[in-house]
Amino acid sequence: MPVQVVRPIAYGSMAFFLGSRQENNHTHRWSIYVRGIEDEDLSYFIKKVVFHLHPSCQPPVVVCDKPPYVATQTGWGEFDCKISLYFMDEKETSVELIHALNLYPPGMGTAIVNQATLSKKPVVCENYDEIVFNDPSEEFMEILKAAAPGENVSPEELSPYFTTFNEVDCMKALVSAQNFINKEIEEACQQLKKVNDEVRILKQEKKLERQNHAKLIEAAIANQGTIALPTAPSPASPDLKRPRID
Repeated sequence: MPVQVVRPIAYGSMAFFLGSRQENNHTHRWSIYVRGIEDEDLSYFIKKVVFHLHPSCQPPVVVCDKPPYVATQTGWGEFDCKISLYFMDEKETSVELIHALNLYPPGMGTAIVNQATLSKKPVVCENYDEIVFNDPSEEFMEILKAAAPGENVSPEELSPYFTTFNEVDCMKALVSAQNFINKEIEEACQQLKKVNDEVRILKQEKKLERQNHAKLIEAAIANQGTIALPTAPSPASPDLKRPRID
């Protein structure tokens, strides 16, 4: 019987507003991170975390081989960050996550920035997820059964603003995500059906067009066989006399 081991994690970002008159227009100090849902140490099963930042960031790739798994920089722009998780058992496939760095609260763009509001607290955007290991090796299974070696491993600047995840909220989030995915799949299937119907109609029209064209050719060939072609005049008979011209 297949064995599954599930380890929950949280990942996200936190952006602190520095002011609109910063050097190089770096209006925010932000952090993108991966953590335990209770800020526990995940290094007993995670070997390293790699953050693939925007190419303009320096450095654009941050590798963390121990906690805290966090990349912190300053800037002014938002972007999608790819986060790669590698595990202690190298035979386990790495997991890739995509997180959108948000510098402003939802509905508040750069054109309507309320600096007083932004200065009070950071913009936090976190996600709950579960890492599922299917039939892990015996050695890795023992590692996964072990307790986390420590807690409160994240930077003190971030931890007061972490989201508290409980089972009910997590289940609601997972159900909501599943409903969204199902809706997207249903819409994609409907769109695919529409496209297939259009292709089928075009094929039928094309087939009918070829059939009509073939009938026209057959009719033309048939008509050509019944047309009496003009015959060339026969040459003059040698017995005929030419009129005499005096």
